[in-house]
Amino acid sequence: MKNTGGIGMDEKNMIFALDIGTRTVIGVVAEVLADGKIKILKETMREHNERSMLDGQIHDIAKVAGVVTEIKEELEKELGTKLTKAAIAAAGRALYTATAYAEKEIAGGEVSARQVFELESQAIAAATEALGNQGDVRYELVGYSIINYYLDGYPFKALEGHRGKKISVELVATFLPETVTASLQTVLLRSGLEPLSLTLEPIAAIAATVPESLRLLNIALVDIGAGTSDIAIARDGAAVAYGMVPEAGDEVTEEIMRQLLVDFPDAENIKRQLSLNKEIVFYDILGQEVKLPAAEIIARIGPTVERIAGKVAEEIKRLNGGTPKAVFLVGGGAKTPGLTEKLAELLGLDVSRVAVKGCDLREQKFLTVPERLKGPEGVTVLGILLTALKKSDLGFITVFLNGREVRLLHRQNLNVGEVLKLSGVTPAEIFGQEGKSLMFYLNGKRREVKGELPRVCEIYVNGQNASLKTAVGAGDSIKFVPARDGIDAKLTVKDLLNEYKSIVIKVNGEEKALNPVVTLRDEVLADDYLIKEGDNLFICSRETVGTLFAEPGKILVNGRKVDLDYRFFPGDEVVLGEEGFFPNNDPLAIEITLNGRTVKLGGKSSYILADVLPYLEEIPPRVSALKILLNGREAGFTDEIKDGDMIQILF
Repeated sequence: MKNTGGIGMDEKNMIFALDIGTRTVIGVVAEVLADGKIKILKETMREHNERSMLDGQIHDIAKVAGVVTEIKEELEKELGTKLTKAAIAAAGRALYTATAYAEKEIAGGEVSARQVFELESQAIAAATEALGNQGDVRYELVGYSIINYYLDGYPFKALEGHRGKKISVELVATFLPETVTASLQTVLLRSGLEPLSLTLEPIAAIAATVPESLRLLNIALVDIGAGTSDIAIARDGAAVAYGMVPEAGDEVTEEIMRQLLVDFPDAENIKRQLSLNKEIVFYDILGQEVKLPAAEIIARIGPTVERIAGKVAEEIKRLNGGTPKAVFLVGGGAKTPGLTEKLAELLGLDVSRVAVKGCDLREQKFLTVPERLKGPEGVTVLGILLTALKKSDLGFITVFLNGREVRLLHRQNLNVGEVLKLSGVTPAEIFGQEGKSLMFYLNGKRREVKGELPRVCEIYVNGQNASLKTAVGAGDSIKFVPARDGIDAKLTVKDLLNEYKSIVIKVNGEEKALNPVVTLRDEVLADDYLIKEGDNLFICSRETVGTLFAEPGKILVNGRKVDLDYRFFPGDEVVLGEEGFFPNNDPLAIEITLNGRTVKLGGKSSYILADVLPYLEEIPPRVSALKILLNGREAGFTDEIKDGDMIQILF
């Protein structure tokens, strides 16, 4: 096959996939035929000459790039074409997952979309804060998955529209260290390649081994490599948690070295033969030929296998919150004798529920697959191929938010709201804040003026009007215009007076309209006065008793004598009398209640608390403390008192 172009995104039917592992690097070039079937054109594998990678992480970029370059050049020569882009995967152990919980009190009524958004954002913020303790490594938030919602303590699948007093959520947020993707990209660039797509190794393994029809089930996938055993938990069509056990195939190899006195390469060879031959022949470090039954060697490495299985089982249960329905084993270490049975025993599963898996060739429509890729060793590279070809129904996708690239772990039903949350957009930027209300008192009654409602955000997906629930996929462009907060409530005296054209009172039964004013602490306020939070205002007449009536001493307001500067309130009833109409010879006398007794004060135009002291029945000879209550509130001797006031003086 001759081709002058390069294999990459421009040739939609061809793809180059690389599995850069701890021990080996595998390169595969495949073609997608017209009927959708996949044909492997060429594949090759190289081992690292030195330990340039440890536990799946690149330590020596130059040496790893050298191996990748060898693979690239070999495939280019055999295919007669130039390879320009490669699909790759990051080790699942590189991910950090944090479980977080958040709760929110609500004021009854239906749970709104905003309340759910705020709740999830609160939990994501808690997970991010927990990540802050991981040192100087910079992490990128790439996804989250809801474990459960709760309403008043009861688990719910969804909250919106339900009624209750408290909502809460438990979720797992997923973060990827920036250094991981940076080192992979550097290796590609040094090899003359560009990244075509990026996924995670466990996600690639799920794509290759678990048919789509089974991805809703709760499955644990364990990739047993050389240095680590990577674990992914899948349910509801998505990988929701990741973990790692720092023991795998190398621990078994090293135990064979100790037991049989052989070097590392020979121990690796013996390990591979254990499941193939009944008798193993090898030379020890002394040069002696040794023949041992495979069963004896398996028994010797049994404690090591049991230890690895125990740690893997423990991590699976921790990540999953219990035992999954099934466990799939992939990777070179998956064939370790006794591992499957021991893992099933420790998880309490039937041994048939723990299986070594290769790629599901029929489900994934592979036409031809080289023999060495059919087993668990080929799962990851074939999965990388599949996630890239399918534009990632599992794996990473890139969307654009206001022109900025956002990389996310793809999952079913990904929507705009989730992209915004993962990008750090706050609920206030989406929904806006209502302007602050203004609360004050008017004629003794509480009044509240609402602030302006916010103008909610505007959302467009690929130029079309959209909402938070609009589905998005790879390459979609989201334009987000933040909400505008509502303006705080403002009210002037003039605004308030527009509600009161006049103050209507009755004089001897006939209505009379007076000019209204607003007072604060007995002072008339100007029309442009801005009412403040908590102001205690009164709407009353501009006219006073003294200015309205020629003989103010001959009137009663609501059956009582009032001062000359008294301003009238709506509904006041005024009675004009003749000389001698009032039975009280002192028109300004008042009656108060002092410590439960009625006391009449007179002879003055105004009174203060000190005026009642002569009327106290008993005063102790020595007073250490004194408490004065005026109408239930603490007061001082100079506070003014009026007719009808209740006074308590306590010693």
